[in-house]
Amino acid sequence: MRTRKTILWIVGLCLLISLPAAADITKGPYLQNLDIDRVTICFETDLAGQGAVEVGADVGYGETFTGQGAEFTHEGVTVYQYKIAIDDRAADTLYHYRVVHGGVTTEDFSFITEPDHLTPFRFVVFGDSRGGAIGSPNLEHEAAIAAIIDESPALYFNTGDLVSAGANLDNWAYFFTAEHDLMAHVPLYPIFGNHEDDEENGLTGDDNWGRYFAPPDANRHPTYYSFDYLNAHFVVIDVEKWETLLVPDILQNGWLRDDLDAANENPKTNFTFAFLHEPPFSYKEGRTGNTATLLILNPIFRDYGVDAVFEGHDHFYARHEMGGINHIVTGGGGAPLYDFQPWPQPQTMPGYHAHDKSNHYMVIDLEPEIATLRSFRLDGTLIDEFTLERDPPVWPADDDTVDDDTVDDDTGDDDTLDDDTVDDDTGDDDEIDDDATDDDAVDDDAVDDDAIDDDAADDDAVDDDDDDDDGCGC
Repeated sequence: MRTRKTILWIVGLCLLISLPAAADITKGPYLQNLDIDRVTICFETDLAGQGAVEVGADVGYGETFTGQGAEFTHEGVTVYQYKIAIDDRAADTLYHYRVVHGGVTTEDFSFITEPDHLTPFRFVVFGDSRGGAIGSPNLEHEAAIAAIIDESPALYFNTGDLVSAGANLDNWAYFFTAEHDLMAHVPLYPIFGNHEDDEENGLTGDDNWGRYFAPPDANRHPTYYSFDYLNAHFVVIDVEKWETLLVPDILQNGWLRDDLDAANENPKTNFTFAFLHEPPFSYKEGRTGNTATLLILNPIFRDYGVDAVFEGHDHFYARHEMGGINHIVTGGGGAPLYDFQPWPQPQTMPGYHAHDKSNHYMVIDLEPEIATLRSFRLDGTLIDEFTLERDPPVWPADDDTVDDDTVDDDTGDDDTLDDDTVDDDTGDDDEIDDDATDDDAVDDDAVDDDAIDDDAADDDAVDDDDDDDDGCGC
């Protein structure tokens, strides 16, 4: 009997050994590069092979997107980073998704694609979330994430110093754990900070940044990039690579000027927001502003009409105006808070608007012509609020330059060219009018049934005016 049990135990052990190992999803999934018709879903596992993302309008999913992970080995540990593009989506639509890999299926997550029509939207900004570890959480960082989730933003930004050391893999493991519940549903747009700019055990912060994040399409560098969302243009700048900003028209300096110039030429965007880590001023004792930001970037922002600049680095909230531009320091995302300088006191400095020593985040509500910017402490109390107003953008709608609606039921149609199949405008001031009934000031209908015809010359095929005072006298 004992011999039989021993044989069965050995057989069972062999079968267990022969089974493929289940994957452990070590980071993610999380969203990057959201657009009208696509998003990139990222995750990291400890198992090679094809990864899959199931996507659908409901939890039945229905479509599967696959990709191979990029292998990465450090100090004897190998992981695989996946960045799977989900394309051919409908605009302004909620999709469910889950990751399937190596015998593991995640829970259900969701994302909402960017709308293709002008509508209000919300984004959130916070920063300097560094600190914490697996087993020793940063409670302020996690509380900030919970508060941001409650705000339901379309996208969010971290103004830098996401982690204490960008080359440290354990730091990143905690970061992705702390922000998981938000990143899985809302795309993060990160800013490279001085704590990301380091080197450790043969790794650099740039190495890890490039592996983890996927910049928006058409951007060639992972730490500085730009994109549009509805009527806003967002530009992310890397001031830690200050040497790329020194010479006009080349490297990051040239890229930035070209980017802002193109944004100003785009009639669909009427707000431009810049993001970087180190501000051009400081209210912290013993610290001055970043020289590159002050002497190089701020004049560029002024010349190209940037509406506001979001920054971090100083662990508190501060708003200061320079050259007519609001610089907002939002560095209360979890790192130890700083004291303000005792002299000169912030409120006595030219350009001062607000300051507050607190863990906090910012909520920006953007409408077609107005942006409302508010900062909140983690208990929900308001720190600061202000608005920016701009001329309306030119956006495809019922009053666009060319109107190709099949049915046009505008109460007022001011299209330059109206080619509607049915036009039932109460007032039609088209430059070209092809309505069945013509009430133009100039009448060139084939049949003229006006009660009074006062054309300078009457070229109607049939003229049945009661009173004909054409210039020809006939």
